[in-house]
Amino acid sequence: MEPARCFLTRGLLCFPSLSSLRGNRPSYYVAFKNEETGRYLPAISTKKTTKAAAERQAWAWFREGIPHKGGPLDLKARSLRDTIRRADVSLPDAEFIIGELKRRGLILSCVFAGAADAVRFADFLEEFWDFERSPYIREKLRAEHSIHRNYVNGMLGTVKKYWIPFFASALLGELLPGDIERFFDYLSSCRGRNDQPLSNNRKNEIIKAGTVPLRWAYRKEKIGQDITRGLILFSKKSGERQILTPQLAASIFKQEWPDERCKIANMTAMVTGLRAGELQGLRAGDLGEGFLLVRHSWNRYDKLKTTKTNEERKPGKR
Repeated sequence: MEPARCFLTRGLLCFPSLSSLRGNRPSYYVAFKNEETGRYLPAISTKKTTKAAAERQAWAWFREGIPHKGGPLDLKARSLRDTIRRADVSLPDAEFIIGELKRRGLILSCVFAGAADAVRFADFLEEFWDFERSPYIREKLRAEHSIHRNYVNGMLGTVKKYWIPFFASALLGELLPGDIERFFDYLSSCRGRNDQPLSNNRKNEIIKAGTVPLRWAYRKEKIGQDITRGLILFSKKSGERQILTPQLAASIFKQEWPDERCKIANMTAMVTGLRAGELQGLRAGDLGEGFLLVRHSWNRYDKLKTTKTNEERKPGKR
């Protein structure tokens, strides 16, 4: 059987359909060579019976695209894929490609290996609210801003209970505003103590535990966009707080208390309005003639510390 005769010119391989290759059909076929990979695409018929006409048709397809059922195949597009696959792509090259894809709306987010945002969101939150490791807390303390362990530990417990289970495998850099909106929806279905729905104030506290770290990450250019921008918090309107009537309060203090110190502390709070931590932070030197000097607060993490407002005050004589 006679071997197929062929010629190669500038990446084009044209050959006649002889009996050894295409039966007895007289038309010429063309196969385009990918110069990046050295491979040929499947041969297609030019429907031309002379070599010159077949070459003209082949060059036309090379310029305009190969006929295909779904539309002409762009050789340059196919070549682009192969070029990227085989080329040495630097980080600036990758950033340019991703930037262009974002500009065209083909991708929304991207995380580069080794980048600041290529960390688990859960790990980022845990470090952010770790008093010993957090760069945010170091900044606050360096600037002499008030931030206490009790507050930080509360935030850490909140992200562990709500944020981390919801974003268990997400990377910091791949989060989008829609992800935070979905978290809001999730909070609406969460239950608190005694299986009661979370109050709006509690939901806002939970949201703050995650949005404060995200806004800090944006300011520090660890993420490319502020995904918390434009978020609307839950309404702060809540049920009216109930207080004891004077008659009921008097009846309670007439009862025998297991610990006399607790009774005295509650009576002091009733007549002065001191917070629980401020009551525990009172010292002998804070007791005056007909007044209390409120200079400290106390909690089990920070122990004796300044007041919530960092200011001293005198509730006055009641």
